[in-house]
Amino acid sequence: MAGPQDREATERLDALRRGLYRPGSTEADLRQYLAEREAVAPEAPVDEPAPPAQPRPRRRWLLAVGAGLAVVLGVALVVALGERAPTRVVATPTARATTAADPILIGVGDGQTLAVLPGSVLRSTPTATSVRGRPVVGRLVEGRGNAVFAVGAPDSRRGGSAVVVISSNARVPVAWRALSRLPIGRAFSEPMVLARGVSAEPSGTSAPQTFEYRAELPPSRVAVAAPPGSRWSLLIGVATEDQTLH
Repeated sequence: MAGPQDREATERLDALRRGLYRPGSTEADLRQYLAEREAVAPEAPVDEPAPPAQPRPRRRWLLAVGAGLAVVLGVALVVALGERAPTRVVATPTARATTAADPILIGVGDGQTLAVLPGSVLRSTPTATSVRGRPVVGRLVEGRGNAVFAVGAPDSRRGGSAVVVISSNARVPVAWRALSRLPIGRAFSEPMVLARGVSAEPSGTSAPQTFEYRAELPPSRVAVAAPPGSRWSLLIGVATEDQTLH
């Protein structure tokens, strides 16, 4: 029968054995347990399976460092892949240097051309006027420098009449000419001059000038030749022989 000392030694040995399974146990704890067991029961064979060896503190630290390095390397790899991924380049329009637009050469009849800048016509509005005493709705056109603009005469089987009034702020006369084209199959002839005139000198408003036109040659455009930058206004009214322009 075991005495008090044997029971105390056995309890101590059991406590050391249980301690081997606790987190944080070391090889020193294992050696102490084996030494105590040898002292308590030297004849007992060592048949108990040794508890799983816990990683040494240094080894655990290395594992932690290794895990940290893995995370860092993973992040670095993601960043590197993100940098290598093709990026979409959006082209942004660049502001072009503002330069004067090139003039357009337009035929104005008699083998002559007129150099016209874009935007030479500033305003075009319907305006009441009269042609040979008959009220019609004409068009008041305001412009600057050389210009060529459409008239849009009404169709007529008998022709008609037109009136032109021009004014300008230029110090020299401003010239105008009414143009038409003769249909030739699917094409048209070169511009034909129906009438021409100039503004009053010095600058002012010229007297109304009336001209006749044939049915096959209605006024289709008006050309104005004026000094660069000079302002002018031209009123034109067109009436047919068989109806009044509306």
